[in-house]
Amino acid sequence: MKRIYYLLTLLFLFITSQGFSQWSSMNGPNGAQSRCIYTIDGKIYTGSANNKLQYTTNEGVNWLNSTNGLTDNGVFAVIKCRNFMIVGTNSGVFYNDLNLIGNWLPMNEGLTNYSITSFCISGSKLMCGTYGGGVFATDSIGSFWYYLGSGLSNQTITSLYDNFSEIYCGTYGGGMWKSTNQGFSWSEITQGLLNFHISHITFGNGNVYCGTYGAGVFRSTNGGLNWSQVNNGLFNTTIMGLNATGNKLLTATQSGVFVSLDNGSNWTQFNTSLGNQSLTCMAISSTKIFVAAEWSGMYKRNLSEVISVNNNTSVADLNFRLNQNYPNPFNPTTNIKFSIGKSSEITMSLYDLSGKFVRTIQQGFFLAGDYNITVNLEDLPAGVYYYTLETSDSKLTQKMVLVK
Repeated sequence: MKRIYYLLTLLFLFITSQGFSQWSSMNGPNGAQSRCIYTIDGKIYTGSANNKLQYTTNEGVNWLNSTNGLTDNGVFAVIKCRNFMIVGTNSGVFYNDLNLIGNWLPMNEGLTNYSITSFCISGSKLMCGTYGGGVFATDSIGSFWYYLGSGLSNQTITSLYDNFSEIYCGTYGGGMWKSTNQGFSWSEITQGLLNFHISHITFGNGNVYCGTYGAGVFRSTNGGLNWSQVNNGLFNTTIMGLNATGNKLLTATQSGVFVSLDNGSNWTQFNTSLGNQSLTCMAISSTKIFVAAEWSGMYKRNLSEVISVNNNTSVADLNFRLNQNYPNPFNPTTNIKFSIGKSSEITMSLYDLSGKFVRTIQQGFFLAGDYNITVNLEDLPAGVYYYTLETSDSKLTQKMVLVK
């Protein structure tokens, strides 16, 4: 009877905590392959690969198109600069007034590559990254662009980030670069990076973070001189969005949203009511998180729900542990030790490298204590797998390697 009461109590607390803690659809934009989200002044803009620029002033109740003057269906970067909205396309850079009433006007003089991937503002300069043509800057909207890619050994720019007197540049295949003189020269900063395909850059709590295509998130505590991988709990490592607020990090992946409350050291998945978890981009405002999924529109959620230290779904019991399996690598059996600080229902699951569910390893009601289980994966192909241990209010993840 006590056990039934306990389980009912857990179920009630879970339902109560989840009732107001979930993602909600923003009713579009329908049919868009969103590639970037930008939010400012109460407006949310999204650029897509197929449907130019759309925006909402009421968090998705209504969506508006702004296409007049744009000569390319794809919009891959959006930024506000002074009194203008700026977009980057495969046909160069275009600008409009803040209310998007007029036509979009091209501002491409001086560009030698029109495939725009990213923007940042550094001092009085507007800077843009290009796909294969390096970095350019302009000192005035509508005026001449000049080249700032000197020293970059890889000219395919994926992201730009300005942190006061320092500019960070991510490339596809060339890792991370840094400039301390507004882009006139660049230094390579790749020590410790295990993957040179950079997707996103952000800064928080004195640290620099970069997301990668396939190796998760890396953190530098010394301005990029050294990097360390911070993926514990992050079982999908293709980073499609990365934002920081203090020591909290949020990332969008092809397996949904993950949040870290400790500078990236540990990650927890937050996907309740997220209809499509194959995400393409992310942005945050002062109160909301916005993500977009391929062909499925955008979703929003209250920022406080996932970064609050009082959120029970994101703070693990101090006695809740999931050890690294041993041996590792292994063939075909390995041992997994774990501990739970309070009696509860637990589920241990196995996922492949892409984040796809493979099987349930262990499930049931466990008393508080330490456990050691043996896992046999003889029937699975060799490769990298992730195993998770989950209770009603905590979740941990580790990586294992099966060899044959």
